[in-house]
Amino acid sequence: MTPQGSSELFDISLQGVSQHVGVLERSGLVVRHKEGRTRRVQLEPAALADAERWMEARRRRLEERYTRLDDVLLEMAAREETV
Repeated sequence: MTPQGSSELFDISLQGVSQHVGVLERSGLVVRHKEGRTRRVQLEPAALADAERWMEARRRRLEERYTRLDDVLLEMAAREETV
């Protein structure tokens, strides 16, 4: 996809798209290719897979914490009922 096409598709300025693409490019999630006068942006699937693994690990960790919190809150509620 080209930044110009993204700009029109998402109702954002070309400068705004360029800034966002720059952030994605620095993070390694996309690469820009110059084809004549046109610049194309391409997704880097390997980098996206790395990001997905990182997010999944964080999701599991948070889920474990919330489960432990649920257990503590249930235990506290049970104690209050017996008092």
